[in-house]
Amino acid sequence: MGLGAALMPNLLLGKAFDLEEIKKKKQFDVIIIGTGYGAAVTAHRLAQKGVKCLMLEMGLDWENSEHKFSKMIFPHKESTWLRTKTVAPFGNIFSISKFTGVLDRLDYENVNVYVGRGVGGGSLANGGMAVVPKRSYFEEIFPELDADKFYSKYFPLVKKELGVQIIPKDYFESSEYHEYARIGKKEAEYAGYKTQFIPNIYDFEYMRKEEKGEVEKSALGHEVIYGNNHGKKDLTKNYLKWALDSGNVSILQLHKATEIFQNKDQSYSISVEILDTKGEVVGRKVYRTNKLFLGAGSTGTTELLLKSKTKGSIKSDIQDLGKYWGNNGNTMAARTKIWETREGKQSSIPIVAIDNWSDSPDAFFTEIAPFPIGIDNKVELYLLINRLKKYGEFKYDLKKNQMTLDWDRSHTTNMVLNTDRFLDRMNLINGGKPADFLLKRGIGENICYHPLGGCVIGKSTDKYGRVKGAKNLYVTDGALIPGTVGVNPFLTITALAEYCIEHIIKQDFKKIERNKVESNTVDFSILPSSEKGDLSVKLNLDKETQCTFYIYKGDDKNYLDNLIKQGNFKCSRGISEYKLTNISDFQKGNYKLRVETGYFNFSDKFSFPE
Repeated sequence: MGLGAALMPNLLLGKAFDLEEIKKKKQFDVIIIGTGYGAAVTAHRLAQKGVKCLMLEMGLDWENSEHKFSKMIFPHKESTWLRTKTVAPFGNIFSISKFTGVLDRLDYENVNVYVGRGVGGGSLANGGMAVVPKRSYFEEIFPELDADKFYSKYFPLVKKELGVQIIPKDYFESSEYHEYARIGKKEAEYAGYKTQFIPNIYDFEYMRKEEKGEVEKSALGHEVIYGNNHGKKDLTKNYLKWALDSGNVSILQLHKATEIFQNKDQSYSISVEILDTKGEVVGRKVYRTNKLFLGAGSTGTTELLLKSKTKGSIKSDIQDLGKYWGNNGNTMAARTKIWETREGKQSSIPIVAIDNWSDSPDAFFTEIAPFPIGIDNKVELYLLINRLKKYGEFKYDLKKNQMTLDWDRSHTTNMVLNTDRFLDRMNLINGGKPADFLLKRGIGENICYHPLGGCVIGKSTDKYGRVKGAKNLYVTDGALIPGTVGVNPFLTITALAEYCIEHIIKQDFKKIERNKVESNTVDFSILPSSEKGDLSVKLNLDKETQCTFYIYKGDDKNYLDNLIKQGNFKCSRGISEYKLTNISDFQKGNYKLRVETGYFNFSDKFSFPE
């Protein structure tokens, strides 16, 4: 199949570029590789500024496909990336057809790294645990960053944007689907451990309805690591949705970036393989961009940079590339012969954790994980996050044409000892023994759900994610984090991306703030009604335009820090009046409205009397 046949309309999401324009266009202002947390934040914030972005995603657009996410019990082909057997940590016994499924496993020596595939990246396959790291540990691993800013601004911002919440106490205590978590919590406290409820991006009101039978089951229907069809607020429900709704972002699915070329004018060319759902290469293309953002995850971003640098297609000497990699201290632990019943019903979303981070040298944070297989399995499962004491390092082997990892048992010795002590203590106090039938000695030391590092901030990049020595090349994903963050990392990755892109926009995209008025006229006025109902905007533009509006208080320079409302609307050519939103609940006082069109930015004041 040729390139023309491969670039079918269903491979194109968003409206920044139409299909013919992508075929003909020689150079794009911005290309973003990946659609995970860092990439999604980057796309959304650039789109807000009117910057048109093309995103390349090697996986499937699940939201707009005919395919559904698979359940953990009896998974189908959609569960797994291009294999004929499932690759989940347990029960890899299911034969499936080869398909571009949602969960991939990257097998390096002594460690198996799990990653999500598809539009939304890791947000599709994670358990939704949105945990802010311990501030002391954040300061330890990011000494060059302003912790005050992160804990007062960026972490609260991303918790709000991602819709983070904690399970209501009454629902936790009453639901039969959380019996396993109640027992796990009680056992941990008997053993002297401190527990806490885990913030999550799952919609617990939807979960209540699942239990009542009012909606289709997702978390209560054995869905998690192969994706959630309902309930979980992955990136397609927030950052990516907003980016696409802006009209400034397009996503090409099943487009795998294979190599980056640094051009003499400091632009970049990206070699891309176009896949079908069986993983066959059905086309190839080279895309060129003025500015390139890498958001392919720790392993994806690092491999692209290492491969390209080793082959000489990136000329810049990027320092420490491939170094400071870690598994975030991940180990699995499993106990069995636990006689208190857990019933066959379990939610697949973790809601309780053990916080033992202050106990040095046995520091760890662990979720009390579900093991939802539909029966009372007498198993308690845990994903421990331990301190990382030794970094791994990626290199690229040109002869084998693959990335290799220096990672052996010396990297995980302290994690295994820590996990062993935890299991001994839990079993001694509560009864039970290691679940040898699941994991050797009940410990999984070669499992990594949280790959971090490889192109670390302050080492391979400056403190805003600009790759050192390579102008117009940026990293905004988990590759920036030096191997460990002490908790589930996606909230930190998202906050770090917000921090990076905010500064990159201010310093590297200054041109987008100018008003290009050479051949355009503007008649801009705002008309609040006396009843404090709809706010209207009157515009006179000479072409159809996608607009973003912001209502805020305070000075214009920091308007994003003082947002009250924002949204999008489409402006027709000529004189138009648009009702933006119902603002009848606004308090009396003075406000400002800013409208951005991509080639106009303008603002004005309005107020409501007493």
